[in-house]
Amino acid sequence: MTYFDYKFFHIASIILFTYYMVANLYRPTSKLYKILAGITSLLLLISGISLFSEARLSYAPPYPLWIWGKMIAWAILAIFLPICVKRFSSITRKVGIGFLIVLLFAAYLGIFKTQ
Repeated sequence: MTYFDYKFFHIASIILFTYYMVANLYRPTSKLYKILAGITSLLLLISGISLFSEARLSYAPPYPLWIWGKMIAWAILAIFLPICVKRFSSITRKVGIGFLIVLLFAAYLGIFKTQ
């Protein structure tokens, strides 16, 4: 696979992950959306790591801050949001704003790759 194939796979995973997470916010009892959100979260992580390795960036183990920021954003979106939806069902619609902010922050880091 080429770099652009990985990039397409990553962007498609982002779109599907966002769709299923927003669906979880508005329909928190649907198990299908929860399962599909977990699968797309895993696909998003795999495609991001493979995209980074395919870019052949010569970063040694002290990785740049934008990579750590994207990993933290992924953890917040994939782990914290479902827990918040399950535990605090009264504020799930308000959590959607935070979801969008973290998603935009991850997009900013991915586009501009700030150090």
